[in-house]
Amino acid sequence: MSCELTGLVGPDLATCAYGMSRLSFRGPKAREDAPYMAFLGANETFAPFVERCFAQQIAESQGVGCVNLGQRAGGIECYLRDVSLLNIARQARAVVIEVPSALNLSNAIYKVHPRRNDRFVGLSDRVRPALSTVDLTEVHFTGHLARTLAASAGHLWSQIVRHVQATWVASMQKLLDHLGETEVHLLWLGRSLPPIASDHIRPQMPDLVTRGMMDAVAPMVQSVVEFSATDAARAEGVGGMVFAPQSLPAAELMWGAAVHREIASAVQDALGAAPSKKARA
Repeated sequence: MSCELTGLVGPDLATCAYGMSRLSFRGPKAREDAPYMAFLGANETFAPFVERCFAQQIAESQGVGCVNLGQRAGGIECYLRDVSLLNIARQARAVVIEVPSALNLSNAIYKVHPRRNDRFVGLSDRVRPALSTVDLTEVHFTGHLARTLAASAGHLWSQIVRHVQATWVASMQKLLDHLGETEVHLLWLGRSLPPIASDHIRPQMPDLVTRGMMDAVAPMVQSVVEFSATDAARAEGVGGMVFAPQSLPAAELMWGAAVHREIASAVQDALGAAPSKKARA
């Protein structure tokens, strides 16, 4: 077991490593030789400020270990590139995948960092001439990239969106294929976000994921859990979260303990209703 305390989590939380992966994950590390559930996703799955995140609650309710493979700002790519993580997920009793952003994925338009999938690396040679007038000098993250292109790329933006969305569907299908017959549940989190410069980007998370895209991958999973937090849970804000004073702004951008309890309950209901075998497209 490889663990280290990190300044972005509470004082009693730690990160750990699984298999041969170079990534760090939320601890405590679960035994891989005992039954476990695996959780793939981004910030809300990693849940740096929540002592008992929804993944832990769900695994406990099923009487198995919790292998939390959530990555801060992670996307599909960090899993597809990591054979060790794919093997761990394939051997799980069940897998819950927090539906990832379509922006945090390399495609024919731009590349992202292979592990920190929210980091913009650069445009592809294929599109650089067409976007030569767009200033991307100060763009380092995919969200900023999308806002910049939406405001500056003109009619090309709608084409970019369609391509990014098609890449997401193909990549999700590839990820689900890698998981074989493992029981998989998709967790589609919705939340209101602060308004941004362009109305071309849907003001909800995950970015650019539509119902049509979800319909395209739904036949490959046991269930799609569509979740929206109640007003009461949202009102609790950072209540029940653990963080250093300087981390308050970051904590306020994430779901609190009350919302994690609601997520756990919603997924537990789906697990209880799951058929015995995953359908295949």
